[in-house]
Amino acid sequence: MNRLGGLFLLAAIVYPTAAAAQKKPSNSMHTRSAEVYLDRAKEASGPEERTDLLNKAIEVLRQGMESDAGNPRIWFLAGQAYTRLMDVAGADSAFDKAEALYPEYRAEIEPERMALWVNEYNSGISAVQDGDEARAIAHFEAADRIYRGRPDATVTLGSLYARAGNVEKAEAAYRATLEIVRGPAAEGLDAEAKTLWAEQEATAAIRLAELLSQSGRTEEALSVHRTLVERQPDNGQARSALATALAAAGQNEEAAGIYEQVLADDDLDDIALFNTGVGLYQAQQFELAARAFEKSIEKNRSARDTYYNLGQALYAAASELEKQRDAAAEADRAAINQKLTGLYEKLASTAERLRELDPNQKSGLMMLAQAQRSLGELSAEPAAAEWKQKTLATLELAEQMPFEVSGVAVAPGDSQATVKGDLTNLKVPAGTPIVLEFTLFDLSGAPVATESVTVTAPEANAQAQFTFDVATARPVAGWKYRVTS
Repeated sequence: MNRLGGLFLLAAIVYPTAAAAQKKPSNSMHTRSAEVYLDRAKEASGPEERTDLLNKAIEVLRQGMESDAGNPRIWFLAGQAYTRLMDVAGADSAFDKAEALYPEYRAEIEPERMALWVNEYNSGISAVQDGDEARAIAHFEAADRIYRGRPDATVTLGSLYARAGNVEKAEAAYRATLEIVRGPAAEGLDAEAKTLWAEQEATAAIRLAELLSQSGRTEEALSVHRTLVERQPDNGQARSALATALAAAGQNEEAAGIYEQVLADDDLDDIALFNTGVGLYQAQQFELAARAFEKSIEKNRSARDTYYNLGQALYAAASELEKQRDAAAEADRAAINQKLTGLYEKLASTAERLRELDPNQKSGLMMLAQAQRSLGELSAEPAAAEWKQKTLATLELAEQMPFEVSGVAVAPGDSQATVKGDLTNLKVPAGTPIVLEFTLFDLSGAPVATESVTVTAPEANAQAQFTFDVATARPVAGWKYRVTS
């Protein structure tokens, strides 16, 4: 708990021995005076009077610390006074002394610590909402110092430290979170709290493992992943994260086996399935990756990046199959060509949907052209000639594209989302206003908001950035745009 001992003890004071540490609390003139000030502070007419009374209680207790340092009641009352002043350092140190001298105080001290924890934690949340992450860190650190019976502050600290680039502190915070949720504090939780703590355990473990992997500590990262899966065997996200880590470590066979299990889990959300697809693609399991992206799309039909990744996985799977066909016996090629036709038909429909969401991006057109060309090669006349004409038309559209939109990203907030992107001028006169109308969607595919942004065309082949905020009443899960001018 990062305790600071000896805050009030003078250098000449000697700590009591273990036997003397069990001295029972007793009242003295100092404790009685302090109790009077503490009682009067409860009925103070305003914050100034209350603060003055609490400071007087602390002053008289300091006198008692010099003459009767072994009396645990002095330290307990000091902790209460500091708690009411919202002084985390003072309360923490005083309560430490009181409990060390008289362990039976623990039951009374814990609610006092918890009260300060709640105050600091809520202040940290407010700071996050205000965008002041430095202030948020200070409050969450104070919360963690005064009470370590809940994981909320530590798991949030881990994220804030990571965002600030302090990897060492982020790792320590995630490890502290795991220590809490796997320790005595987890005993006796109700069903709702158990669910929340399990989520926080998974978050801390997965992010800790990611930090370890990024620093080259692969075996440590895999150990963290495996422990989480052992503790939460039904957590598809945990199994997916383990498989992704295995794939990144080159252990593709074990990764693929776990991914097969993950893909059979209908409870995974679109993001977990997306990450599963990415991991499978990295493991060169392209058909399984395509299945993962397809399942992700079933849960979120407006996620542009998922369609793009699905197209890449389908093309990679088809390329692998073409290699097999070239090496196969003549009798087996017809069946392989039939399977290839299905893959390229899926690629074509995926490219068409990608273009609906992101029309001014050449990648969608090139994906479509590739599918059309390959379907032409797999077809007999006259269908082959028709596919050839479609391919040429698609390539012409790509050639004639006046500008390209790329790098679109939507950062969701509580009541608004920020949309960012880039526009590259290909053929438009510099200075031309280009109006893009964006529609944002929720997870069900229902529109959340529509907003237009005007981008002034830069010089030829140059890039212009755009950013704007959109008020949103519901979480944003996807987007599309169209050119209106």
